[in-house]
Amino acid sequence: MLMLGLGVILFGLVHLIPSALPGLRAGLAGSIGEMGFKGLIAVASIVGIVLMVLGWQQVEPALVYQLPLSVTRATKGLMIFALILFFAPYIPTNIRRAVRHPQLTGVLVWGIAHMLANGDNRSVVLFGGMAMWSVVAMALISGRDGDWVPPEPKSPIGDAVAVIVGVVAFIGLVLMHQSLFGGASIMAGFASGV
Repeated sequence: MLMLGLGVILFGLVHLIPSALPGLRAGLAGSIGEMGFKGLIAVASIVGIVLMVLGWQQVEPALVYQLPLSVTRATKGLMIFALILFFAPYIPTNIRRAVRHPQLTGVLVWGIAHMLANGDNRSVVLFGGMAMWSVVAMALISGRDGDWVPPEPKSPIGDAVAVIVGVVAFIGLVLMHQSLFGGASIMAGFASGV
C-alpha cells in the first residue's frame, strides 16, 4: 500500500507546484529553462503513475465498504459526465461558462464514481487520493487566479462535440477497461447490462 500511496502523493504534489509554490516553479524554470521544468514535471508524473500501477498490483484487495447496487449503477452516468468534463477544456464549449475547472472537476467525478463502485482498500487510496488532489488543486488555482470571470458564450456545436467525445471515450473504456486495468468494474457491469 505504501508504493500506491507514494505514487498518488508524488503525482499530486508535482501538479500542485505551479499553483501552490509559484516561486519554486519560477526558480526551477529560471535554472533549467521552461522546457526543462516541464520535462522534470513530466518525468516526476510518470514515476508517480508507475508507482501507482505497481502499487495497485501489489496490494491485496480488502473490502472496506460495499454500497447497494442501486448506488453503484449511478457510476455509469457519472463516468460519462466525468469524461465530458475532462475533455471540455480542449473544445470551445459553454461548459467552461458553468464550471471553472472542468478537467479537475472531471477527475473529481471520476474518483467519486470509482469509489462508489469499488469499496476496497486500494480503490480508496487511489481514487480517493486523486479526488482529494483535484479539490485541493481547484482551491489553489482559484486562490492564485482570483475572481472568476466566465468566458464569452460559445456555439452549442462545441457542447455537442464535447458530449460526443465523452460518450465515445466512455464506450472505448467499456470495451478496453478489462484488458487495460483488469478486475470487475463499472465498465464491465455496463458492458454486461448490469
